[in-house]
Amino acid sequence: MLSFLCSDSNNCFLFIYTLFFLFLATYFDLKKRIVPNWLTFPSIVLGLTYHFVFPQENYFFILILAFIFSLGLYKVGAWAGGDVKFFIAIMSLIPIYNCLHPFSFISIFLNAAMLVIPLTLGLIITNFNEKIYSDIKKAIILSIKSTTYALPFLLIFYFVFNSDIITSTTLFFVFSLFSLLFSILRKQVLVKELNVNDLKEGDISKQTIYLSKGKVKYWDPPSIKEIVKLTLKGEIKALFAPKDADSILVDSLSAAGMSEEQIKELKRRGVKRILVKLSLPFIPLLAIGYLLSIVRWDIICVLVKQV
Repeated sequence: MLSFLCSDSNNCFLFIYTLFFLFLATYFDLKKRIVPNWLTFPSIVLGLTYHFVFPQENYFFILILAFIFSLGLYKVGAWAGGDVKFFIAIMSLIPIYNCLHPFSFISIFLNAAMLVIPLTLGLIITNFNEKIYSDIKKAIILSIKSTTYALPFLLIFYFVFNSDIITSTTLFFVFSLFSLLFSILRKQVLVKELNVNDLKEGDISKQTIYLSKGKVKYWDPPSIKEIVKLTLKGEIKALFAPKDADSILVDSLSAAGMSEEQIKELKRRGVKRILVKLSLPFIPLLAIGYLLSIVRWDIICVLVKQV
């Protein structure tokens, strides 16, 4: 990958432009929590045009897979529209090739997730209290149980990819524990109560607010433990919405947040105050994860010894 970046003047221009794009996208996300269309769309067009003139192996196939992946995250509410456009822009400019080819773009997401770990730990330590301490102990026990249950699959992974079983098991435990710690962070730290009159378009409600038999009700998304139970029971719909909902006023699982129309509807329904999520800016993490992938440092490839 590195030899490609500046093998000639055209490649160097694309690489320098990509760095410039990453810098501006990170700046706007941190400063205004939005990446403007005038930055993403021209970058996508530039990448498509460049690779049409200078074809690269499986470029358009990889781009289609990356689009499906990012659209899936958007549909389940994990990403907002800006995240999708940013992701497609970087994959349009310089696609990633690694041990997961043609699904190499997933490594960007995994690298970014790894970067969230120290940030999560820092915020938990800063806001440490007795309730968080109790939840951390439960998270450690649950992570040990999850790793134990996953051992048969890790052994299969070891025989198929010839990976280090100790490294595989350790990483699985770390990812399991981190997922639970991040859940604690979201529920106890990254939350703020606001008056409905102070809500802004794009704010994300901590709870799904819905109507059931004409009454306004509140629903908390299931915890990781509850997700496992509901999945095993085959109650997939219960993962995304309350069972007794007639209509959804505000979806807590939507990364796009509330619209002006939804905020007006909350006021009309007499809702006074709601809990709002304080989200972490993810685009800077994606940008760093992308750069790590470019220089061939991918956590999944390290795991299977194919970097």
